[in-house]
Amino acid sequence: MVKIAIDPQQAKHIRQKYSPVPQDEDERIIDNLEQVTDKFLSSDKGLEYLLHEIAILIHRRFEFKEVAIGLLDFDGKFRYKVMQGFTSASEAARKSLAYTKADMAGDSERFPSIPIGHASEFLNGETLPEEFGIYNRPSQLAKHRESPDEFKEGDYIDTFLYGRHKEMVGWIEVSGTKDGKLPERSTLFWLEMIASVLGLLVAQENRSLSVPRMKSV
Repeated sequence: MVKIAIDPQQAKHIRQKYSPVPQDEDERIIDNLEQVTDKFLSSDKGLEYLLHEIAILIHRRFEFKEVAIGLLDFDGKFRYKVMQGFTSASEAARKSLAYTKADMAGDSERFPSIPIGHASEFLNGETLPEEFGIYNRPSQLAKHRESPDEFKEGDYIDTFLYGRHKEMVGWIEVSGTKDGKLPERSTLFWLEMIASVLGLLVAQENRSLSVPRMKSV
């Protein structure tokens, strides 16, 4: 059988075209996410590491000043576990909160929201409970909304985490965009993709208990 050699020029072109070095922001996001999940799956690092790294990824790669991730706890309540971009006072206030499954399922009286995307909702600061301590700038809560596109203090987006059987295991919360405007559509798609991966990893890590095996942080 005649052996045909690979054209070196073609090989060089293909290697350059498909180099693993990220070339744009979307590729950097994918690369970051792959690195974080690979390190988590191939080591003994626990959920604390995974949540912390995902929060940093979202904080750095997207337009949000504040990122929080919460999980379902052993007692059936949802609690904040990791926060990025918050003041120490705001973090302390959030750590004291616990939400029921009814709260997370969309309690329209306590937490009126606007469904967006496939697994997210927008919560308007003007209609939420007066939990002033959880915000970085509570004095800005009364600020008049200048336009429907404004993303002001008190506004946030929740994107929910689900396991294999569609059980809710947590959520990602983002707020405080850098330009004060609603995030781009593509950002929401990215958040939901990240949440879908994270939800499965959380559920897999603790599948024997059905709730996250992690200590409070």
